Amino acid sequence: MVRPARAVVVLACGVVLADCTCTTPNEGPPVLAPRELARWDFDTTAERGADGGGGDVGGVSLWPRAPGAPERRRHAVKLAGDAAALEVVAAGGDPQLRWQFEHATPVWVVRADLETATAGDVQLFWTSVDCPVFAEACSTVAHLSAGRAVHDPLLPPTRGNKTGVRALRLDTPEGSKVVVHRLVARDDARMATSWRPRDQTTLEVGPEGSTITSSVPDPGIVIEVPGLDAEAIGGVEIGMTGPPFARPQVFWRGAACPNFSEECSVVLVPDGAEAGAWRGSPSSSGHLHGRIDELRIDPGDVPAKYLLHRIVLVRAGR
Repeated sequence: MVRPARAVVVLACGVVLADCTCTTPNEGPPVLAPRELARWDFDTTAERGADGGGGDVGGVSLWPRAPGAPERRRHAVKLAGDAAALEVVAAGGDPQLRWQFEHATPVWVVRADLETATAGDVQLFWTSVDCPVFAEACSTVAHLSAGRAVHDPLLPPTRGNKTGVRALRLDTPEGSKVVVHRLVARDDARMATSWRPRDQTTLEVGPEGSTITSSVPDPGIVIEVPGLDAEAIGGVEIGMTGPPFARPQVFWRGAACPNFSEECSVVLVPDGAEAGAWRGSPSSSGHLHGRIDELRIDPGDVPAKYLLHRIVLVRAGR
């Protein structure tokens, strides 16, 4: 679902006048993006909040609405539910929810805990000085499967997010109902989206990390990464312990690489500064371009048990 972008013009008084959301001309200097582009922590003893990934520290809860959070606006949807869940029922073409921030706000990840009975796509748009109107260039699509899951669409600075976000818009599938359990605009890189094991691989969560186990060669885990731009990735860091022959390798699939392949991968090397730490630069492959849809991590080539503590994508230039 990638529909033509519909936008609204919002003046300082907050009155909707026409089809174009504009931002004020003086937004201030560019905000300093965090070193971490995305971070997954597998140590369940780490500090976590009710959203399952580091709490809401440094973020703005849009639903449930936190004190000081912008008011929610809607178009072509009917709302129902209670304080625990917001039911968004499409009631026409281009159903959407919108939030207008009073000031430019650093937002790097939007955590969306969503539930739906049917598969579909949600599309997240944002506006800023660099993207004065809601447009496809400043949006990302997350794919929903039937059931409930947490999604972490990224808002990369390479696509109009250098000076902070002025407005967010969430488009839901036409003719559907989506239940929003939680929606948080975060200014850090902590992700809560779950990695999934490849065939013949198991992923078991424990207090000290997640154990990857396989009885066949090439065990691995995979994740969708909506909104990830290849140009934003400066490096990959992994905290993992395993057998002496552990050899973690990171693969990516997207615009430049339609399938996971050796050409679109990088083998990580030990980081001498910390035991069990690995690092590498995907750009060294020469095939890191455009949109990234999925990441895959193989901890080693042979069947074994590997204990995964963290995965970090380091922002380019940091």
